[in-house]
Amino acid sequence: MVGMSELLTLLPPVFLKSLAANGGVPIPIEDPGWHQEITLAPAEHLPPIRLEPSYMKAGVQKTVEQFERGESLPWDIGRTMKKAEQGREDLL
Repeated sequence: MVGMSELLTLLPPVFLKSLAANGGVPIPIEDPGWHQEITLAPAEHLPPIRLEPSYMKAGVQKTVEQFERGESLPWDIGRTMKKAEQGREDLL
């Protein structure tokens, strides 16, 4: 399992510097690829996430249906972890 300190090393240094300079206050960022605004924020500034069982059940059902239609690829967890260790977020 990847710890929080390891995940933070995957963030671009400019994000970490911006959070530190802003006192940890959430920072809005416009993603040039998505053309959507996202917010970079420390977890203590966010409400706890609680997923309803019906939401989880619907997500699992959708995944099973995609798998049954052949719309999924085998997942190589070793490859994913190696890329994460290399900071290759674009290939996860």
